[in-house]
Amino acid sequence: MFKSMKRIVRWAGKYRGRLYLGSVFSFFSSLSTAIPTMAAAYALDKSIQAYWAHTTIDASLIWKMLWIIVGSIALNFLFSYLRAILQESIGYEVAAGQRIHLGDVLKRVPLGYFSQNSVGDILAGVTTELSTLELQGMKMVDHQWIRKVYCHRFMPDLLQPCCGGYFHCRRCSFGAGFAGD
Repeated sequence: MFKSMKRIVRWAGKYRGRLYLGSVFSFFSSLSTAIPTMAAAYALDKSIQAYWAHTTIDASLIWKMLWIIVGSIALNFLFSYLRAILQESIGYEVAAGQRIHLGDVLKRVPLGYFSQNSVGDILAGVTTELSTLELQGMKMVDHQWIRKVYCHRFMPDLLQPCCGGYFHCRRCSFGAGFAGD
């Protein structure tokens, strides 16, 4: 996995900085995705505590949770948009340069090469494989690095102190469980 990611990052070349910055925005997008779940779980915990204590919940808690959820959705949109602006075009820009380079190389190839090798194989190599890398390369780096490494390794440690509960990530679906305060 990491070997393929290193090759794609090297392939990105001069766009590497944009790739890394987009990964940072992707991390914050993933974090803001978890916030509505945490807020809803926190509000549910407070309402269950109020039920067992035979009291009412504070009305300001509802408004606070609403604004936290709406704000985190807006942040998720913003971070996803910034990641898309930075990362999505990298594959297209690098692949365009690669196609131009391949065209220059194919211009210098002797004509005997085309009689020995199938033109369909050459076209498949130039179009299909490069197109797959163009469309899926940056997404693979984003999903593998951010969602697998950050979410599985660092995210639970970051989220646990926030609410006093425990969090787990199973294929990047966040779940929350509370033992109470």
